[in-house]
Amino acid sequence: MHMNLNFHIVVATVVLTLGGCAATGDDYVVGVRPAVVDHPILGSLTIQEQDLLGPDSNQNGVRDELDKTLRATFTERDSLALGEAYAVQVTKVMIDGAAGRAPTAVEIQSYVVARDCLWAVNADAVDQVRAQTTRTKNRADAMRAWAQQAGPLPTDGSVACTAGTPEAAAN
Repeated sequence: MHMNLNFHIVVATVVLTLGGCAATGDDYVVGVRPAVVDHPILGSLTIQEQDLLGPDSNQNGVRDELDKTLRATFTERDSLALGEAYAVQVTKVMIDGAAGRAPTAVEIQSYVVARDCLWAVNADAVDQVRAQTTRTKNRADAMRAWAQQAGPLPTDGSVACTAGTPEAAAN
């Protein structure tokens, strides 16, 4: 009887200890993640959209691995802000493409402005950000779906970039 009681105490202790270890970030237990989360930059994200985004521990809308690349690429704050702004736009359009949402004119313009501002600072970074964001088949397919719906993107240079923030130039 005494051994049986000790066994139950040990089992109860293990259950209580493991029960308190709720997973966070990418280390989740299936069924524990909510079906929809409210991301401060990207808005409501389903589990599938969260998986497309990937790890974003600082919740800035940019994958953690890309954050690291941007910080290594851009040492100046303004240039880093442009890289992050474009990375957020790539993430947004990729998520929209995966959901089959047609882009609005405003969404297309936001993407183009962020792309063109980063291109003005570092043309290679535009390709690098897009490639690193969409490096899996699911992400690349989502980006391709968005691009097909968006159609040809304008590249007319009607963008003014000041103090690291892309802004549409006055027409």
